[in-house]
Amino acid sequence: MKIIHEQRVFVKSVAFENIDESIIKMIENLKALDIKIGLISNCTSEEVKAWNKCLLPSYFDDVVFSYLVRERKPNPAIYLIACNNLNVHPEHCLFIGDGGSDELRGAFEVGMRPYQATWFLPSSVSDQLYGFPKLKQPMEIIDIVKEKE
Repeated sequence: MKIIHEQRVFVKSVAFENIDESIIKMIENLKALDIKIGLISNCTSEEVKAWNKCLLPSYFDDVVFSYLVRERKPNPAIYLIACNNLNVHPEHCLFIGDGGSDELRGAFEVGMRPYQATWFLPSSVSDQLYGFPKLKQPMEIIDIVKEKE
């Protein structure tokens, strides 16, 4: 059982090893605009064990991991926890996600403006979700933020 656990931790850590440059560029642009950045993730402790060893934590103002708060997307509580931690109202938030776990609907229902990140999804997956604007590149987020200023 221990070996299976260690393999699971290793497999999940791979995602944190090479963060796409376009993601880093987008996040740096948001920080330059003085935008607060939060992360909401449905995850187990094993899935994010490598989180603190990657480049990303220093860019985020708050991180809400479901296993810690005992809430999961699309439950409104998890979005409201993130907003409370960031001291922002949901209607002032963009929510960017791939659409799994019905997360975009959950974000919409609490008043956030959800967008589907499709740049890393095959079209056969991203085309199955309707009703939310689709982002083809991370930098599109910057354009949306600047339009709202």
